[in-house]
Amino acid sequence: MSERERLFRRRGGAGWIVLAESLPEIGGSLRSLGERLLERIDLSRRPICVASAASDPGVVEGFTEDFEVWLSVEVAVLRPEEIAALDWKEAGLVVLAGGPPTVWVAALADSVLAGADEGTLVYAAGEAAEALGSWIMNPGGDHVPGTGWLAGSVILPGCADPAAVRGVTELLAAEDHSYAVGLGEGSVLALGPRGEVEVWGEARPTITLGRGWR
Repeated sequence: MSERERLFRRRGGAGWIVLAESLPEIGGSLRSLGERLLERIDLSRRPICVASAASDPGVVEGFTEDFEVWLSVEVAVLRPEEIAALDWKEAGLVVLAGGPPTVWVAALADSVLAGADEGTLVYAAGEAAEALGSWIMNPGGDHVPGTGWLAGSVILPGCADPAAVRGVTELLAAEDHSYAVGLGEGSVLALGPRGEVEVWGEARPTITLGRGWR
């Protein structure tokens, strides 16, 4: 299979990338998600939460407190504009949360994620996950460029059926080897450094393929 024929084509970065509909509570019914994260986090490195000004403080605080209990270590909290100065070799877990997506397109410009090595797990939730695609859909049905970290993709948090989103079908029909990922409630998609594709959530993501796939 050629690189062009592979669905999840990563633009850069060697660590795990986890795409999620939202920041969940790690305990309770999603305890298995926490266990999967712990299996893959380098505990010798510090965990970091990068939260935009528009993120829900209560949700971010709950998420970071969960990890502080699980890991017995303080979680550093940064703003998106500080991520460019991040030393990825010191980061074991980097959580990206809050919106709008354009904040993350700006923060992750210039291949910032390319610095993530195999010891780093990046957990992108909601609008941060949306920004990792090649395109971001606007409510009116048009689209703007994303970071393109996942080449040819549209990532749709909170959506169980990508084809039902206005403008997605038209975009996929126009772009060769494009696809859309619907991350409905409870969906968590994990992409590993060696081509691993795993479902970590309670629900499977929905994939809609565009033009050119065999």
